[in-house]
Parts: sequence; C-alpha cells; structure tokens
Amino acid sequence: MNIFSLAFDAIAVVLGSLIAAAALTWLGWTAFKIVRHPEWGPPAALILLVTAFGGALRSSEFLRMVVLFSVIAGALVWSEGGEWRLRHARREEDSKPKLPLSANKQNFESKRGAKISAREHLKG
Repeated sequence: MNIFSLAFDAIAVVLGSLIAAAALTWLGWTAFKIVRHPEWGPPAALILLVTAFGGALRSSEFLRMVVLFSVIAGALVWSEGGEWRLRHARREEDSKPKLPLSANKQNFESKRGAKISAREHLKG
C-alpha cells in the first residue's frame, strides 16, 4: 500500500461516514416531525443503527465513525427541536381564524334593538 491509497481510504471513510451520519440525522428528524418532536429523531435513528449493526461496530471503522458523527449531530439538533416546536405552535396559532369582536361580547343587540344574552343569541 502506498501513502496515496492510504490517504484516499482515510478520507473516503471520514467523508462517507459524515454523509451517512447526515443522512441518518435528516431521516430521523423528518420522521419524527410527524409527531412534532423532531429532536427525538436523531437519537432514535442512532439507537436503531446500533441495534441493527451492534455486532459489526467492533470490527467496522466506518460504522464507529457514523455513530460518532450521529451523536455529535444529535447533540447539535436537540435544542433546535424545541425551537422548531415553538415556532410551529406559534404559526398554527396565527393561522387559526379569529372571532369577530362582536362575538366576544356578552350581550348582543337584536334587529329590534332589544338586548339578548349570548346564550339566547346562540340558540336562535
């Protein structure tokens, strides 16, 4: 083995594991956005990876680096998940239809000018 093939192999393992960890993190984030807890996605995907390939972790440098980079990415996106949930909740509140101001009053005026209570108004 010459030095160039050794350097190429090292770079390929590092870049490949970075790409695999990024894909795993994105997949976990996207999957857990459905239940509105995207920060749980990367750790769940990492647990799934370790469970599925746990025996191969001892012998595979690539898998160990994927796990390492996934742990780092999971730590970085954990706080962003809480922020995402807050932004998403605010956006939903803003998109809800607002009641007209007259609906908030307790007394309504009828067409004849008589005051009726909100309960009676909603009945008829």
